[in-house]
Amino acid sequence: MRRDPKAVAIYSNRCATYIKLTEFMCALKDAEKCLEINPNFVKAYARKHPHSMGKWTADSKSHVSTMSSGDFKSNEKSITIQKAEQNVSNF
Repeated sequence: MRRDPKAVAIYSNRCATYIKLTEFMCALKDAEKCLEINPNFVKAYARKHPHSMGKWTADSKSHVSTMSSGDFKSNEKSITIQKAEQNVSNF
């Protein structure tokens, strides 16, 4: 951090480590530093509010599927939908 004090990934990774160690006040400081450096850094919001991301359950209204091999993750695109609907992707 002395080398590049604006390296948001370093603060983000340290924040994740603090969360794993249950050092939540230290994690919060690093998440806030991430947002100070880059307000659009989504991981910082997730790490600043880890309590709001509960465990996924089978009755959840959202589901993410990925392939076990030959995945297209690097080419996937995300959208936000306004209401619940069934979506099918055709390749």
